[in-house]
Amino acid sequence: MDVDNTPVKEKERLYTAVVYYNPELKALTKRDLEQLKNDPPMQFTTQEHEQGLAYLTGSLNADEIKNNDLLRVLKNTGTQQLFIGEVGQDINISTKKLEQAKQAMQQNKQQQDNYRKEKMTGYRAVNYRERLL
Repeated sequence: MDVDNTPVKEKERLYTAVVYYNPELKALTKRDLEQLKNDPPMQFTTQEHEQGLAYLTGSLNADEIKNNDLLRVLKNTGTQQLFIGEVGQDINISTKKLEQAKQAMQQNKQQQDNYRKEKMTGYRAVNYRERLL
């Protein structure tokens, strides 16, 4: 990978995917990375999807989740988005449950932003912009 010429957004997306799909951080080939990008594997079972959605909506505590990889994914905002995407592919999960989790995540994000704005003067969300050479 040409790290110097890879846009920041792409680096961050790649990092998040590696954290989600490769928690052992083993070396990946270019082919492995392409497969993650084009045909990502399911990481969790339907039962774990249910647990994750319950955690994201606040109806399940972290100590009730036995799969450490699932808990690690759910505690990271970036990997939560990948989890939601994976759950969306699970035909055994109702759209209603998925939408409730998305709504709860959005409310949590808004609460965190409001808290930061309240406690930190001059706070604003940062968005990456690529430098043009």
